[in-house]
Amino acid sequence: TGDSSDNSDLETFSDDDSNLSPRKPTNNGTNSSNGVAKDIENTKNGHSNRLPTPEDDDPSWETFLGSGSDSSTILIRWPDGSRDPWSQPADSQLQALLLFISFKGFSLENHEVVTNFPRRQLDTLDTSKTLKEMGLFPRETVFVQIKDC
Repeated sequence: TGDSSDNSDLETFSDDDSNLSPRKPTNNGTNSSNGVAKDIENTKNGHSNRLPTPEDDDPSWETFLGSGSDSSTILIRWPDGSRDPWSQPADSQLQALLLFISFKGFSLENHEVVTNFPRRQLDTLDTSKTLKEMGLFPRETVFVQIKDC
């Protein structure tokens, strides 16, 4: 009773725990130092063995993600009122967000992407700028709205 070494379900952390660096996913218990090469080797449904690039005819939204340590968290409000958080590196291009929204089924032909204050229509701005440059850092809410015809 009162002994801190009992087998309770209480999980405690020491200062030493805060210095742990994140671990990379492992394959069969071994760390892979060349995960990109393994991703390229793994193909699905006969697709090309190369990573997508912005020059592709139909690049994926992941193509435009940055690699910095600062993170932008964007709350996306969909036309039906539902919300989804989207956290990506702050040096990701605005194009990544817009393609993600299209990927979710909200084409930019029929929808606009806006911020509330100050009101900006993001899908009409320079999509090569980063989320941080666009003021979408560290947090912002964007609204996906049906365009008025």
